[in-house]
Amino acid sequence: MMRTIQLAVACVAMLAFTAGQVQAGIITTTTTWDGTSSISSFGELNSATYGQTFLVSGSDDVLDSWTFFLNDSQDPDFVDFAFYVMDWDAGTTRATGSVLYQSAAVSTSNNGGFGGMEAFTFNTGGLQLTSGNDYIAFVSATGLFDGSNGTASAGSLLDESVYADGSFFWQNNGNTAGTWDTQGWSSNGNFGDLAFTATFSESGISPVPEPSSLALFGFGACVAGAGAARRRRREKQQETTA
Repeated sequence: MMRTIQLAVACVAMLAFTAGQVQAGIITTTTTWDGTSSISSFGELNSATYGQTFLVSGSDDVLDSWTFFLNDSQDPDFVDFAFYVMDWDAGTTRATGSVLYQSAAVSTSNNGGFGGMEAFTFNTGGLQLTSGNDYIAFVSATGLFDGSNGTASAGSLLDESVYADGSFFWQNNGNTAGTWDTQGWSSNGNFGDLAFTATFSESGISPVPEPSSLALFGFGACVAGAGAARRRRREKQQETTA
């Protein structure tokens, strides 16, 4: 009986530990964002491209996901756009090289009909980047104009002190493709960083499982251990009475 109690206590401690774990390799500005401050207007017609530069550092050099926040104006249309990642040249304030990642086209939805900021998370499937290099993650409506105006405001901190290794940049390139790496992007310190969350993992190592998955695994192991302990006690009792 005492061993069963000890096992139960150990299980509770393990589950509490796994539930409290967080995935390493996260860059986010949302911890100081009020959930409403923003910069506008992104989309069709003019300011078709909004981006955030970032620095890859340390061993977490695989970009797993990126989340931006948009609040569409429905003026009158939603915003059709895609998400991209490219290398960044801070000296010329231009993206460089080829597109490293491009998502499928998506559209705003008035936050599913509830209004307010809508979170858009793009899972890259594990985009290998280079530690020490600068990149830009951006959304662009370029190439997706449909003749009906649709703009949105992007979640912004209006403060550049939160994330020191990047900034908000934009292009007023309309529906003209081919300007991201040939023309300088605009920036203004008063607009601060965009509200975003980026998750990274280390090359050759699978992303850390969600805490809920770890907890379920631990719970299953505890149940199995408790069952085995009970069986051993019954077997000993049977041997004693035989």
